[in-house]
Amino acid sequence: MTSAILMDIIKFVEDSGPQRQKSVQIFFKLVNDWFDVFNISIPVSDSRARNRAYGLALEEQNRILNKMSEVITQLKVINSRSKLPFQKGILLSNSALQMLMEDLNRRFGAQYLLTRRINQDVIENFFGVIRAKGGLHDHPSPLEFKYRLRSFILGKNQGAYSDYSNVELDDTPDIPLSGTLIKKLNITSEVSADCNNEKSVLLQELNELEYDGLENLAGFVCHKLRDPTLQNSSSQGYSWIDHLSEGG
Repeated sequence: MTSAILMDIIKFVEDSGPQRQKSVQIFFKLVNDWFDVFNISIPVSDSRARNRAYGLALEEQNRILNKMSEVITQLKVINSRSKLPFQKGILLSNSALQMLMEDLNRRFGAQYLLTRRINQDVIENFFGVIRAKGGLHDHPSPLEFKYRLRSFILGKNQGAYSDYSNVELDDTPDIPLSGTLIKKLNITSEVSADCNNEKSVLLQELNELEYDGLENLAGFVCHKLRDPTLQNSSSQGYSWIDHLSEGG
């Protein structure tokens, strides 16, 4: 994200006046929301409607898709009389996703789609596995593809096949925990008398950036362990983390 081109873009936006800055802000927000709609891996991740599985917040998600299609349709690239491939791809993806959801709901009663599973990464990973079965011959004919696919389905394949992007496998060994093991640790509930004073000293030594990082980590833990029946009684002032938060 740190490059000369990005620096030039920021400088151009700063010199173009408040109206242009507002337009750029709205455009970047729209692109971010559009990518969120096309990158959903679980039905509900947080409170943001656009981050739910496509179909669970259809009105908001279709609003983002339609707005993105409208912007891309009106977008004119310098020295180009027609739309570029990326513009056509966005328009086709938006309309195809909406029609796919309608078709699956009508024929099978599907309630939602996990959009990360219907992107191009899944197909690329699958073809990578099939091509690797041919060794140096990585351009199989239709008949060879058929036999390689049968071998993949029926054979014992090494490693895990991911339906996401190419990532390294996590070989970290799992540590089994049991009641017997926990008892052997001799964990006591004794609390030092100076514990509260020590916490105060540690918090005072943190700078603003470190404090925001600690606040972000604490918020993540609280979000995972939250009790939905409790009311929000926080009276803390506005911070950088509050500015970044969207309520998730």
